[in-house]
Order: sequence, then structure tokens, then C-alpha cells
Amino acid sequence: MGLLALFPFLMLMFAQYAAWRFYYGASYAFRDDNFWAYSSGIYRRALPGELMYQIDRLTGLGPETLLAAIFISFAFVVLAVGRVIWRTISLPELILIVISPIVFFFEIDAEIFLFLPFLAIRYAPEVWRWPAILILIIIATSIREIAVILYSPVLLLMLTRCGWRMRIGAAAFLGVFTLSLVAPLGEATLFLETTYWPAQGIGGLADKSLYQFVNLSFSDLMREYHLPVLTEYGAMWVIPWIGLGMFLIAYVARETRSGLFTLWFLALYISISILSIDHGRYAYFCFCFAVLASSPSVRACFLSLIHI
Repeated sequence: MGLLALFPFLMLMFAQYAAWRFYYGASYAFRDDNFWAYSSGIYRRALPGELMYQIDRLTGLGPETLLAAIFISFAFVVLAVGRVIWRTISLPELILIVISPIVFFFEIDAEIFLFLPFLAIRYAPEVWRWPAILILIIIATSIREIAVILYSPVLLLMLTRCGWRMRIGAAAFLGVFTLSLVAPLGEATLFLETTYWPAQGIGGLADKSLYQFVNLSFSDLMREYHLPVLTEYGAMWVIPWIGLGMFLIAYVARETRSGLFTLWFLALYISISILSIDHGRYAYFCFCFAVLASSPSVRACFLSLIHI
């Protein structure tokens, strides 16, 4: 019965984003980087935009299809998280969550697809679980680069405890990913942003702020974009972000009873704090990730391999 309380929240979020999409347009309902696509010469975070473009060419419903996929995925994640926290979080903690940045700065976006590897961790048959996990991590990294940090313990297991095929696959993936960080990936043509999407009534994409770091190397991205913003606005998020982090780290420690797992989540949280400027947007994501990663059914799939 407790899960029924989540349905009004889901319906409220759906109504909000549906209104944005149908009254203000797709470019208002989505972040700009959801339109990034390989066809425009963009290589970072380009998988959702490329799929949206190809679907739109075939059906004329590309943005609608992506929005539906985001909502379906979001509903599954919320229900999965709700099923866990209803048994593990006390009423005072629940009240703290409700008044935290998780709710006030909430935003549904393509980051929801970063939970895809959990499907393989939780449900894939053991005989092909690890290949499925690696494939979904690669897909998740094509959506947001931070997936490599999120699933770093799993990648470490692939490199140290799996067979030679999985070790080669994980090493090759990490090699390509590292190469993409240290050097620019070429000049973006922005063909879709300047030609295709305006013809569909979606304009002004290439002029928005997120396009400032299209295809920049990691060092240039930190120097030109992240550090100035963090310096200017850092005080606005430090206290709530640290407070949320303390709560989540305590929760992970309590639920996993594993010092190594807790240290990993602490490193993850610090990494997101440094690498991301969208802390409000990542607040709910960190919360959901902490809950799902700490659940017995998920962590048992790989923690047993390192005898924790």
C-alpha cells in the first residue's frame, strides 16, 4: 500500500513535463544536450539525440518517443526505489528527503537511462550477466560520461575477476573512453540544430549555453566551464549538497555494512561534486543510485566476488 503514495508524485511530474512539451515545445521540455547527435558531428552524450533524430525521420515522433521512454524509465526507477526505502527509511528520514534538494530541484532527463546497467545486474541470467552489464555501461556512457564513475566497481571486477574476454572488452572500452577525454573529438557541424530541427519547429538549439562545451576535451571543459561556475555559485549549493551527501553516505554504510562499498560511494559523491555543476539535478539521481546500489538483491550480484 505504501507504494500507492508514489503514484500522485508520478502523475504530477508527468503532467508538468507534458505541459512543457505540448505548450512550450520540445526544446523547452528537454535539456539541450538531449538533441546532441552523431549526425551533427557531436560525440559526447549523443546517443539519445541520434536515436531521436532517426525515429523522427521515420515516424515524425522523435521527441515524443524519447519523452515517453524517459517517463517509462523514470516510473520504473521511482517504483523500484520506493519499494526499497519503504522498508529501510524511517519517517523522520523520509521527511528530510521531502524537504531536500531531491524534490525542490527535481528534473527528469536522459540521466534516468544511467540506471540501465541495474537491469543486467539484477535480472540477467548468470551465464551472460557480465557481457550484458558491459554493453549497458557502454550505452549509459554514450548518454552521460559519468556512468564510468558510477559503475567503476563493476568495471574493476571485470578487469580483475572475470574471464579474459571480459577483461579485454572492459579494457578496450576504458581505453577508448580515456582517449575521448584527453583530446577534442573534432568540429561539430550542428547540422540538425541549424537545419533539421528548425524545420520541425524546434529552433534556437545551437545558441544555448550547453553547446559551449560540445566536443571539448576534459581539461578544456574544466577550465572554461566548470571551474568558473563553481567559483561563482558554489556557496549556493555547498550546504544542502553536503547535507544530502552526509545522509546518503550514512544510509549506504548502514544498509551495506561494508566499509569498502561506503568509501566507493563517498568517492562517487565527491567526483560528482567536482565534475558537475548541476547539483540540484543530480541530487535525486544520487539518492536513487545510493538506494538501488545498497539493496541486497543488487549488491549481492557482484560484492560476493570480492568477498565483502
